[in-house]
Amino acid sequence: MWELYRRRLIATQIFIIGVCLVMRFYFDKTWLLAGICFVVMQVFSLVGAAWGNTLARRIEQARDELPLNRK
Repeated sequence: MWELYRRRLIATQIFIIGVCLVMRFYFDKTWLLAGICFVVMQVFSLVGAAWGNTLARRIEQARDELPLNRK
C-alpha cells in the first residue's frame, strides 16, 4: 500500500489542496478552517495507507498458509 500511496502522492496532494481551496472560496470558510481540513486530510491519508498496508499483509499471510493450518 505504501507503494500505491507513493505513486498517487501528487494526485492526492492536488485533490486535498483543491478541496481546501473550494472550501475556502466557494463555501466562504476561513483560512483557519481550510487549514484544519488540510491537516486532517493529510493525517488520515497516511492512516489510510498504513491501514491498507496492514490489510494487504494479512491477506498475503493468509494466502501463504496451508488450508489446514488456518484457525
